[in-house]
Amino acid sequence: MLGQLLITGLVIGVFYIWWRHQQRIKQVNEDRQVTSRSRASALPASSQKPPVPVKALVIALVTAALLASGGYAIYDWRDKHTLLEVTLVNPASDSRETYKVYKKDLDENRFTTRDGQQIRIASSERLEVRRVDDN
Repeated sequence: MLGQLLITGLVIGVFYIWWRHQQRIKQVNEDRQVTSRSRASALPASSQKPPVPVKALVIALVTAALLASGGYAIYDWRDKHTLLEVTLVNPASDSRETYKVYKKDLDENRFTTRDGQQIRIASSERLEVRRVDDN
Protein backbone atom coordinates (compact mmCIF):
# COMPACT_ATOMS: atom_id res chain seq x y z
CA MET A 1 0.00 0.00 0.00
CA LEU A 2 2.89 2.34 0.73
CA GLY A 3 4.24 1.53 -2.73
CA GLN A 4 0.97 2.66 -4.30
CA LEU A 5 1.18 5.94 -2.41
CA LEU A 6 4.75 6.50 -3.54
CA ILE A 7 3.87 5.73 -7.17
CA THR A 8 0.89 8.09 -7.01
CA GLY A 9 3.06 10.82 -5.52
CA LEU A 10 5.69 10.22 -8.19
CA VAL A 11 3.11 10.51 -10.98
CA ILE A 12 1.70 13.72 -9.49
CA GLY A 13 5.21 15.13 -9.07
CA VAL A 14 6.22 14.29 -12.66
CA PHE A 15 3.00 15.85 -13.96
CA TYR A 16 3.62 19.00 -11.91
CA ILE A 17 7.17 19.32 -13.22
CA TRP A 18 5.97 18.76 -16.81
CA TRP A 19 3.21 21.35 -16.36
CA ARG A 20 5.66 23.92 -14.96
CA HIS A 21 7.98 23.27 -17.91
CA GLN A 22 5.08 23.88 -20.34
CA GLN A 23 4.24 27.11 -18.53
CA ARG A 24 7.84 28.33 -18.85
CA ILE A 25 7.87 27.53 -22.57
CA LYS A 26 4.60 29.41 -22.99
CA GLN A 27 5.98 32.39 -21.06
CA VAL A 28 9.15 32.47 -23.18
CA ASN A 29 7.05 32.46 -26.36
CA GLU A 30 4.90 35.30 -25.03
CA ASP A 31 8.01 37.29 -24.09
CA ARG A 32 9.37 36.89 -27.61
CA GLN A 33 6.14 38.26 -29.08
CA VAL A 34 6.18 41.24 -26.73
CA THR A 35 9.76 42.28 -27.60
CA SER A 36 8.53 44.47 -30.45
CA ARG A 37 6.35 46.41 -28.04
CA SER A 38 7.24 47.86 -24.69
CA ARG A 39 6.60 45.68 -21.64
CA ALA A 40 4.60 48.32 -19.83
CA SER A 41 1.94 48.56 -22.52
CA ALA A 42 1.80 44.84 -23.32
CA LEU A 43 -0.93 43.84 -20.88
CA PRO A 44 -2.64 45.97 -18.29
CA ALA A 45 -2.51 44.51 -14.79
CA SER A 46 -6.29 44.11 -14.58
CA SER A 47 -6.51 41.92 -17.74
CA GLN A 48 -3.99 39.32 -16.59
CA LYS A 49 -5.46 35.96 -15.62
CA PRO A 50 -4.78 34.77 -12.09
CA PRO A 51 -2.44 31.76 -12.01
CA VAL A 52 -4.06 28.36 -11.75
CA PRO A 53 -3.62 27.07 -8.20
CA VAL A 54 -1.92 23.85 -9.30
CA LYS A 55 0.15 23.65 -6.16
CA ALA A 56 -2.98 23.79 -4.01
CA LEU A 57 -4.61 21.15 -6.20
CA VAL A 58 -1.60 18.83 -5.85
CA ILE A 59 -1.54 19.33 -2.08
CA ALA A 60 -5.28 18.60 -1.90
CA LEU A 61 -4.89 15.41 -3.97
CA VAL A 62 -1.97 14.16 -1.88
CA THR A 63 -3.83 14.98 1.34
CA ALA A 64 -6.94 13.16 0.12
CA ALA A 65 -4.85 10.14 -0.89
CA LEU A 66 -3.12 10.05 2.49
CA LEU A 67 -6.41 10.36 4.38
CA ALA A 68 -8.05 7.66 2.26
CA SER A 69 -5.13 5.26 2.67
CA GLY A 70 -4.94 5.99 6.40
CA GLY A 71 -8.66 5.32 6.76
CA TYR A 72 -8.33 2.07 4.87
CA ALA A 73 -5.33 1.02 6.97
CA ILE A 74 -7.28 1.65 10.18
CA TYR A 75 -10.30 -0.25 8.85
CA ASP A 76 -8.10 -3.17 7.73
CA TRP A 77 -6.29 -3.33 11.09
CA ARG A 78 -9.57 -3.30 13.03
CA ASP A 79 -11.03 -5.99 10.79
CA LYS A 80 -8.01 -8.26 11.19
CA HIS A 81 -8.13 -7.84 14.98
CA THR A 82 -11.76 -8.91 15.26
CA LEU A 83 -12.03 -11.51 18.01
CA LEU A 84 -13.68 -14.76 16.91
CA GLU A 85 -14.80 -17.78 18.85
CA VAL A 86 -13.82 -20.93 16.95
CA THR A 87 -15.39 -24.23 17.94
CA LEU A 88 -13.59 -27.29 16.63
CA VAL A 89 -15.99 -30.22 16.20
CA ASN A 90 -14.68 -33.75 15.76
CA PRO A 91 -17.52 -35.89 14.33
CA ALA A 92 -15.76 -39.19 15.14
CA SER A 93 -15.59 -38.61 18.91
CA ASP A 94 -18.34 -35.96 19.01
CA SER A 95 -16.05 -33.66 21.02
CA ARG A 96 -16.14 -29.86 20.89
CA GLU A 97 -13.29 -27.55 21.78
CA THR A 98 -13.65 -23.76 21.81
CA TYR A 99 -10.83 -21.27 21.16
CA LYS A 100 -10.54 -17.47 20.97
CA VAL A 101 -8.83 -16.42 17.72
CA TYR A 102 -8.14 -13.16 15.91
CA LYS A 103 -9.51 -13.04 12.38
CA LYS A 104 -6.04 -12.54 10.89
CA ASP A 105 -4.84 -15.80 12.49
CA LEU A 106 -7.61 -17.98 11.05
CA ASP A 107 -6.56 -19.94 7.95
CA GLU A 108 -8.23 -22.67 5.94
CA ASN A 109 -6.73 -25.68 7.70
CA ARG A 110 -5.07 -24.17 10.79
CA PHE A 111 -5.32 -21.27 13.21
CA THR A 112 -3.37 -19.66 16.03
CA THR A 113 -5.13 -18.85 19.30
CA ARG A 114 -4.69 -15.63 21.26
CA ASP A 115 -2.36 -17.54 23.59
CA GLY A 116 -0.10 -18.52 20.69
CA GLN A 117 -1.21 -22.14 20.47
CA GLN A 118 -1.20 -23.39 16.86
CA ILE A 119 -4.03 -25.75 15.96
CA ARG A 120 -4.10 -27.82 12.77
CA ILE A 121 -7.45 -29.00 11.52
CA ALA A 122 -7.96 -32.51 10.17
CA SER A 123 -10.02 -32.92 7.03
CA SER A 124 -12.68 -34.79 9.02
CA GLU A 125 -13.05 -32.01 11.61
CA ARG A 126 -15.46 -29.12 11.29
CA LEU A 127 -15.13 -25.48 12.36
CA GLU A 128 -17.87 -23.28 13.74
CA VAL A 129 -16.86 -19.63 13.74
CA ARG A 130 -18.74 -16.76 15.33
CA ARG A 131 -17.85 -13.23 16.26
CA VAL A 132 -17.36 -12.43 19.94
CA ASP A 133 -19.44 -9.46 21.05
CA ASP A 134 -17.46 -6.62 22.63
CA ASN A 135 -19.91 -5.78 25.43
